Amino acid sequence: GTSVIKNSLFHNNTSTSGASSLYLSASTANGGNQNGINVDVINTTFSSNTGLNGNVVRTDNGSNTRFKNSIIYSNGSATPFNITGTLGGPALSNTISQGGQISGINSDPLLSATFELQAGSPAIDAGNNTYLPANTTTDLAGNIRTYNTTVDLGCYEYGSVMSTNDFNSFSDFTIFPNPATEI
Repeated sequence: GTSVIKNSLFHNNTSTSGASSLYLSASTANGGNQNGINVDVINTTFSSNTGLNGNVVRTDNGSNTRFKNSIIYSNGSATPFNITGTLGGPALSNTISQGGQISGINSDPLLSATFELQAGSPAIDAGNNTYLPANTTTDLAGNIRTYNTTVDLGCYEYGSVMSTNDFNSFSDFTIFPNPATEI
C-alpha cells in the first residue's frame, strides 16, 4: 500500500524487542509487494523514544519509504534506523538523523522539552516546500505551516502564529487579566 505520515510527533515510546516508534514491512514472498513498502514520512519528529539497540524506525523492504523534512534525534542512539530485507532501506531528504545515518543531517535540532524548535535551530527554514502535500497549511499545533517562505523541519514551525482562519467567528474578545504577563 501507499501511505503518508505528516505533521506527526512520535515521543516517549518504548520497546524492548524492536524499533520503538515505527515498523514498516512489505513481504516479497509468494507474490507479495515486489517494490517494497511505499510510505512518505513528511515534517514528522521522532524524539525521546527508546527501542532495542536504540532503533526508532524499522523498515523491511523499505526502499520506497521516504523521510522528508523530518527530525529523528535524541532517541539515545546514533543508529535510529534498523533496515532489513532485500529491497533496501528508506531515503532521507532534508531530514536530521542523529549520527547522520542514511546520509541524514547529523546536527542537533535544538528541540525544547515540548519538541518545538528553539532559536538558532538548524531545522528552521531548512525544509523543502515541494515536499509538503498541497493541502498542508498548518503544523501539528495548528499554526501556519510555512513561515518566512520556507518550511521548517519537524512537526512544528518556529515563530509561526495561529492561522487567522481560527478567528473568523469572533467579532471581539477580552484578554484577562489585564495587563497580561508572560502567557
